[in-house]
Amino acid sequence: MPAVSRPWARLLLIDIVLLVSMGLVGLGLATSDVLVPTGWSAATVRSLELVVGVSVAATLMAMRLQRHAGLNQDVFIAAGLLFLCGGVFGPAAGAAVALLVVAALVCGTALLEGCHPDAPVSPVAVRLSLGLAVATIILTLLSPIRVNFPLVHLAVLALLATPLLRSDVRARLSADRLALSQPGPPLARGPLIWRMMAVALLVFFMLHAALPERYHDALAVHLYVASYIAAHGEWAYDPGLFVFAVIPLAADFLYAHVYLFAGEPAVKLLNYVTFLVIAALIGGSVTRRYGKPSGLIAALLYASMPLTLVETASSFIENPLTMWITAAAVILFERGRGVSLCEIAAILLLLAAATLTKVHGAIASVMLGSLAVGFYLSTRRRPAELARLAVCLVVMGSVALSSYAYAYWITGNPVFPFFNNVFKSPLYPPVQFVDGRWIGRFNLELLYQATFHSDRFLEAYNGAMGFSLAAFLPAALAVVVVGPQGLRLLALVFAGFIFAIGSSTQYLRYFYPTLPIAFFFIGLLASWYLADRRRAVIFSLAAFVVIGLNVYKLNAGGWIMANYDFSMIFDGQKARRYEQAFVPEKSLFRIVNQLQGRSARVLLSGVSSAAPLEGTALYTSWYSEDFSRYGAAAKSGADVEAYLRRVKPTYIVHRSPPEPSYPFHALLDAEVARLGRKIATIGSVTLYETVVP
Repeated sequence: MPAVSRPWARLLLIDIVLLVSMGLVGLGLATSDVLVPTGWSAATVRSLELVVGVSVAATLMAMRLQRHAGLNQDVFIAAGLLFLCGGVFGPAAGAAVALLVVAALVCGTALLEGCHPDAPVSPVAVRLSLGLAVATIILTLLSPIRVNFPLVHLAVLALLATPLLRSDVRARLSADRLALSQPGPPLARGPLIWRMMAVALLVFFMLHAALPERYHDALAVHLYVASYIAAHGEWAYDPGLFVFAVIPLAADFLYAHVYLFAGEPAVKLLNYVTFLVIAALIGGSVTRRYGKPSGLIAALLYASMPLTLVETASSFIENPLTMWITAAAVILFERGRGVSLCEIAAILLLLAAATLTKVHGAIASVMLGSLAVGFYLSTRRRPAELARLAVCLVVMGSVALSSYAYAYWITGNPVFPFFNNVFKSPLYPPVQFVDGRWIGRFNLELLYQATFHSDRFLEAYNGAMGFSLAAFLPAALAVVVVGPQGLRLLALVFAGFIFAIGSSTQYLRYFYPTLPIAFFFIGLLASWYLADRRRAVIFSLAAFVVIGLNVYKLNAGGWIMANYDFSMIFDGQKARRYEQAFVPEKSLFRIVNQLQGRSARVLLSGVSSAAPLEGTALYTSWYSEDFSRYGAAAKSGADVEAYLRRVKPTYIVHRSPPEPSYPFHALLDAEVARLGRKIATIGSVTLYETVVP
């Protein structure tokens, strides 16, 4: 027998790898500036202290209520979080998201009920993810048709909830409710501390998510898609004016659904809910396999990463994408080679939603889908089963590729504007679309460099990656290597995705969608150490220190994360001042909406945000190939005027003094008083009504 297969040898190997990882973390802390405080002003420290105090009190109160009322303490904590959600996001946003969540849960339950008679029922988080995937696919298919109005979207919700008419679905949901209401066993001191930390993080993330959106990427694409659809009833944008017009936008269409009913707060709340689902998928799956303490630690190590906060506090679409990939991975993680055809269909539905959301989702889907089909075919199948599998693959593949087919029909490039050196669409130069800031750093030091020099991989401060992966992933992968084969194959999928993305671009948000899979392995590592009392103390202390470091660097996740005051959530005037300080154009867009509504054409000069504009945004940056061809090379005021005549804006939103990115902006700055009539100025941004002679 090889020495490494002996228990003592395996434990020694894991110990050595973990010690080396911890040593490298210590080295990074000592030799980089990662321990420099980021954003911890007196106000932000007080905010965190208040959140921690309230969370500890709420957890202890829930324990007492469980003892005296006989109900599960998690129910009390969840009820408190729901109440807080309604307060910070508003009742309209809460109602819009709640209707979607309930309808999606009913749909997902109907699809998975009885899927695997010999195995436990699928977890609530998996069923909810599946229902949201179905909703997203329907909304994506409807997006180019002018039917995206509140009544039609209510009809979609009614369609998703139709399975409530089935008695088995009602029985399953009733059983879920009863299971949640059953009191759990009292927690030992260690797990109780983890639970308090979890509640504090959930509240802290919720408050961040409730702040007004100020990330330019979110306002330029994700929220703008939602505001445009809400005004026009369709997404039918000219890819010549906006290079991202035909990229996969499925999660944006899901956001547009709740935006129709409650605007930006509903989008922010829905993104927060998808974060909760991801954490539940990680914690629940690890708990079922390795025990509750391991599940809590794995979920906390994921949730406490600054990168996770950035994705959750903004309106980015990585959280929905990550939720679908993680849900598919959970099914494979728990079923392995025993996966049924019904579960294969569920996995393919989840991966179809991921593929329709982002090209990175398509890469993960090919890998996870291949593993799922391989697991299914590892058992001898009858011809009828193989035929049903083939039909399933064809149908789900057609759905997943529909956005790419639409992009090819419109532009001649299925992944426009990417890989246009291959497809050569006339709407974009025949070059590979790549952001030069995030290339040239793919090597064996990637994990270490991304942890301690995060500003090379994200618009953030050092430490934005958090320390969970650097500290525990190498040892977790070592456990997987000497562990079950199914996990080794899942680890290969994880590594394959990192390689596929990293070999092209090294941007942390692009790696994020498969990172939760790593925490399945870290959960396994935790279970190895927690099985022995003395080793459990050492590992728990290490996890506690790592989570503490993550929390210390939470503000490092983005260049704007350190500027917050949670009191503005409950003070409208403070919120307006905050928004006008960081994204004053949002207030100007609201003025345009009042003046001209969806028929407005707004030239954006020195401004990259577009939401909550209802009309057409005319970008003057690389976002617009039309501008790159006909406006970027402007050399005089006459050239600027000629471009305005070309795109026919009714309004101009202009930042002064202009940034040096394009000469056009400086030329417009000199001519804008002649070409426009000033309407309003907020900070450095002014709204003009166009009066081109």
